[in-house]
Amino acid sequence: MRVLIIEDDKQLAKEMKTGLERQGFTVDIANTGLEGEEKASITDYDDVLLDINLPDRDGLDILAFLRNSGRNMPVLIVSAREAVKERAAGLDLGADGIIHFN
Repeated sequence: MRVLIIEDDKQLAKEMKTGLERQGFTVDIANTGLEGEEKASITDYDDVLLDINLPDRDGLDILAFLRNSGRNMPVLIVSAREAVKERAAGLDLGADGIIHFN
């Protein structure tokens, strides 16, 4: 399985990648929203782990872009944001799940 991690925290992204690779996944990382959109547009990923708090583009906008462009790969939002409203918005936009951490 091929996974895309869209996460601006480079250390966190690296740790996520290491853990997934130990489980046999092939993992690509995008550290900006625009880079993530580009990679997700040209590669068929089996799953996307998407941070919604990115410096250049909101993760919810990226999710909307993916869904509006016909990309239907599963997307899990990975975020430390507490607001239930934002999590609900992610699900309304087509996220397949939310992973919340502190």
